[in-house]
Amino acid sequence: MHGVALGESIAADRLYWFEILRHLLELRRPADAITLTNLAVSGSTTTHALKGLPVLGMHRPDWVLCQFGGNDAQRLGIGGPRVVSAEETTRNFTLLRERAAALGPARWIWLAPPDMDENLIANYPFFRMSQTSWSAKDLAEMARELADRPEPVVDALSVTHPAPEIPLHLDDGGPPHGRRTEGHRPRAGHRPRRTRLMS
Repeated sequence: MHGVALGESIAADRLYWFEILRHLLELRRPADAITLTNLAVSGSTTTHALKGLPVLGMHRPDWVLCQFGGNDAQRLGIGGPRVVSAEETTRNFTLLRERAAALGPARWIWLAPPDMDENLIANYPFFRMSQTSWSAKDLAEMARELADRPEPVVDALSVTHPAPEIPLHLDDGGPPHGRRTEGHRPRAGHRPRRTRLMS
């Protein structure tokens, strides 16, 4: 069985969820010959992903785990326009799935984007200087849009909501990545499901 990851930095990170999955499979299912290939690219948006999608035809995976959203939802200025509009992100999700299906019969799993801590983002010096921001509302809307699709969805949003008693996020308010392990624990045991992520 061959699985690949498509996504942005939180999938590309060699200490984050896809590499943790690889390690778990090596520990628990070493005899099953499961191969994982990480095709995620840091900084990528869904628009970038469409251009690079033909690489799936070269790898011919059995499974695709796809996680985008953080870079699409980045805003230019505090409360400014998104890097990729919500409408274009929705369009790109549809095109990614349709074009991937034309390349081969791989089964597809979406991962909703993880939540961010808006307070930490607003107070992080680099983001203040560069006038870069994210909105939890944008990420929640993206998660709802994915939940309405027919493919399985892993809810990576609700398990990463900011909580004072569990410091999941980095100092910049972003997802935990490899530098903070607490944020990986909920997701490592989270099973794919199709559900509405937010009421």
